[in-house]
Amino acid sequence: MIPTVLTLSDAWVALTQSGAAVLPDAQSLLWVRYAIWSLVLPAGVLLLGRVWAHGHALEPRDLRRWLWPAGGVAAWAWVPGDWGISYWLGLSFQTPSLVSGLLAITLLVHPSAQRSVCVSPWDRVYAIGAVLLGWVLLLDTFAVFPVSLYSWGFDPSTYAGLWAFALLPWVVSGRAAWRARGPWQLCAALLVFGLARWPSGNVWDAVLDPCLWLVLQALAVRRLRAR
Repeated sequence: MIPTVLTLSDAWVALTQSGAAVLPDAQSLLWVRYAIWSLVLPAGVLLLGRVWAHGHALEPRDLRRWLWPAGGVAAWAWVPGDWGISYWLGLSFQTPSLVSGLLAITLLVHPSAQRSVCVSPWDRVYAIGAVLLGWVLLLDTFAVFPVSLYSWGFDPSTYAGLWAFALLPWVVSGRAAWRARGPWQLCAALLVFGLARWPSGNVWDAVLDPCLWLVLQALAVRRLRAR
């Protein structure tokens, strides 16, 4: 049997045909789930630790006590089977989005970023857009709209539209966009999605997930209450 070779022209046809959904490699999905959960969970623990320390007026060095729980959940995320936390979280939330993974890396590498996720006007614009997108996709699950908006995530035109939205800050504000984290994270997520189609082959799942949506809504409510 002669093995089938996917040429560049074949890949371009598959990406440009709206009816042909390009799905990720099934063998890599399990490792991708472990990897992203092992980033998102410890970042969430450290973020909760900073919120707790802020509420109790503790010093930043007191946050070191949260490193052990963060490392513990990161290791637990790699445990296979039903003994691992990734298995149970995957039943409800599947795999976190690529944006969540990149945001987790930002929080882990730059501890100062834990003070505020939205540090620039463009970050706030992206956060508001993600909250609205989450509500639209939630209503779409109840078949409120005449068409399936989630299925648009398999369409290459939606992928191109998100690229236009990701590059909009540089077009509008130029150098000011370099200080925003949101545009960089969205561009990186779209680039990885275009190469590997993680995590589900649907671009909506690459840029947003239920956990990230809930966190952004909580931050929005907190900001409104502060005002």
